[in-house]
Amino acid sequence: MDLANVKHIVIQTWPKIRMDWKVASKTISEAARSVSSKDRQMLRDLLYAMIRSWPLVSRCLPNRERNDPWRLACGAAALTLDAPFPDDQTDWKGIAAKVIVKSKGKLHLEDVFGMADWLAETMWKTYGHTTLAMMNGFATQARVGLRVNPTRVSRDQVAAHLLELGIQSENHELLPLALSLPSRTATLKDSKLFKDGAFYVQDIGSQLIAELVSAEPGELVVDLCAGAGGKTLALAHQMQGQGRLVSCDTRGGALKMLRNRIKPSGYTNVTTHQLPKTDILRELEGTCDKVLVDAPCSGLGTLRRKPELLYSLSEKRVENLAKLQTSLLEDALRLLKPGGKLIYATCTLLPDENEKVVERFASGGNRTLLQVSEVLGDKLSVYCDGGWLRCFPHKHDTDGFFAALIEKK
Repeated sequence: MDLANVKHIVIQTWPKIRMDWKVASKTISEAARSVSSKDRQMLRDLLYAMIRSWPLVSRCLPNRERNDPWRLACGAAALTLDAPFPDDQTDWKGIAAKVIVKSKGKLHLEDVFGMADWLAETMWKTYGHTTLAMMNGFATQARVGLRVNPTRVSRDQVAAHLLELGIQSENHELLPLALSLPSRTATLKDSKLFKDGAFYVQDIGSQLIAELVSAEPGELVVDLCAGAGGKTLALAHQMQGQGRLVSCDTRGGALKMLRNRIKPSGYTNVTTHQLPKTDILRELEGTCDKVLVDAPCSGLGTLRRKPELLYSLSEKRVENLAKLQTSLLEDALRLLKPGGKLIYATCTLLPDENEKVVERFASGGNRTLLQVSEVLGDKLSVYCDGGWLRCFPHKHDTDGFFAALIEKK
């Protein structure tokens, strides 16, 4: 590792990240191009670790050093990556332990994790002391979930292929097509099977959402906010190429990626539609068996991958998202035939985007809220919580996900 160059890039990049949290990922990607390929992943990991830990690390430093990017990087390396730099003799863990002892309850969320007061208040009211374990979970590096394309290869074949590349994977004990990796690895881009669509990256929590949809061969199913199509691919497999799977999104670029991912699978019953440029929703009103609304949300459940979201989210943003989510649910209900199922999912932790949206919507006519356990059953009961599907990093080692099941009367 060229530590001198990494230090130089960190000192240059950190002020840019702090200037605009919303484009932190883009800023980090640009910075990574300034180092050699062998140092690229290390630089990314270090900068993301700084984002996760800077509130705590800065409180471990004397005032004169709190804006020093490299001192913040040293603390992040020791506390978040557990990989202190050889020439750094600071007892980061000892100092951090003393800081943490002084911060209790909701104050801990503000001091140690840098939460805005309104967000700390919401999280503490919703989850209580569990919030601390949850946030500690988000402070770790995320495992990488993989889903095997069973039309191409078996899970065992993918595991053996990864091992040849020097990547150790683990089978998910409950999902027969899922694998997980300890952390993100650049080696995947060198995998021919990966390039050919034999497997793809998808968080375990996201795969569980597809399990909740439980699409059947011959059904008419809509993926209303399909994005790049991870769940569409899983639903296509469930339907075994039979019936009709309609994938919609407002982003043409995402749908292009979806089409490129579907092509190697051989499924021909998937169509893509860019909204609002198409009348497909009007054409399908009252005819669909199932509609998945993987709704746009604040994304707080993805803090392990996008820690900057913690500092850029506002109450107004959450309020606007809740209105959009409710509107999408109304659109989805119109598509369903009587007895059809609506699956609502987010990757956030906030009740204003989750339970409150669903309960308010379910209180209307011609719809009823169902228990997700009716579909997931005993096998996946570990993810069922009070009628909802919930995933957390500290409990399930996944991103944070929420899902609900609604039937049209």
